[in-house]
Amino acid sequence: MLTGSLVETLLKAVDAKDDIFVRELLNNDTYNQNDMTNIVKLMSESTLLTFLQVLVGTVIQNPYSPECLSWLLITLTQLDTESKESSQKAALLAVDSVLDNLRSVRDQCKELNTLVKATLDAAISSVQNHSVKRARRELTRASRDVEPLVSFKL
Repeated sequence: MLTGSLVETLLKAVDAKDDIFVRELLNNDTYNQNDMTNIVKLMSESTLLTFLQVLVGTVIQNPYSPECLSWLLITLTQLDTESKESSQKAALLAVDSVLDNLRSVRDQCKELNTLVKATLDAAISSVQNHSVKRARRELTRASRDVEPLVSFKL
């Protein structure tokens, strides 16, 4: 459940660049898609860019987290629709680093469950095409199936 104090805490942590605290908040399933979208809409452009940096680091550390990937896609959507061209370029650079990480994870895991591999392939394809809406749809669909299957770390 989204509360005002939780939103305020998250926004303060992002502004303070408290990566560890933000990552702890991101790696839980407290928020639904609407909550995430509403929180991201409250952020200024500079806060969005800082949040994007934290998200990229979090997704690279834990590429199997559907929550982190959802946050990333929602943040990219907001940057794509509401930000200046320079911020959009920064977002695309972040997408490229996530894409490189997803490729690396896929390549390192020869024994991946077929469904997990298909999820990573769908995410890579969507990011390559800079199709945020499609990527969000693919990851949301797949996360319901993949989450119970992913119980290992690299």
